[in-house]
Amino acid sequence: MFKKFKTKELIFLTLVGALMFVFDFAISSGIDSATGINGVGYIVSGFIFVALGVIGAYTIKKFGSIAILGLIYGLLITPTQILGPPSPFKIVLGLLVGIIADLVVLAFRYKKFGYYLSFTIGNLITLPAWIGIMILFGLPKVDEVISMIWIIALVYFIQGIFGAWIGIKLYEKKLSKTKIIKQISG
Repeated sequence: MFKKFKTKELIFLTLVGALMFVFDFAISSGIDSATGINGVGYIVSGFIFVALGVIGAYTIKKFGSIAILGLIYGLLITPTQILGPPSPFKIVLGLLVGIIADLVVLAFRYKKFGYYLSFTIGNLITLPAWIGIMILFGLPKVDEVISMIWIIALVYFIQGIFGAWIGIKLYEKKLSKTKIIKQISG
């Protein structure tokens, strides 16, 4: 049930985790700066973030794949303003969300539905964490975010499902046929 990771799999997951950070940081930072609300940029970047995560986890179907993605992402966002001021809490959150998502995928025996559900749940878990960080660090506009919590939760839910759908479709239609993905996942 629990298989060891090969070096090539760990490198691949690290690269995917880094790509998740790059896209999230590039898109979110601009939107956050324009609106003045920390974290609101994820409403746009979340679809790409989830799709990349699903591609990584769907390629390496092993328990711990999503936790590794979460850990890498958490490490990379630690010194940034993503999810609030620099804090090691981000590493813990990334790892925790990854473990929960891994457990969901495992419970569904690595079937497609498990990926849809795990990334939707993982996405939704970050919402109360984000708000908690805003309150803890006294960040501005937390009241505005709380007043829109149901709308944001709906967007995060849609991101989880639609992002997972995009990731799975890209993997099945294009990526799974590439030589490099066959070498990594085989």
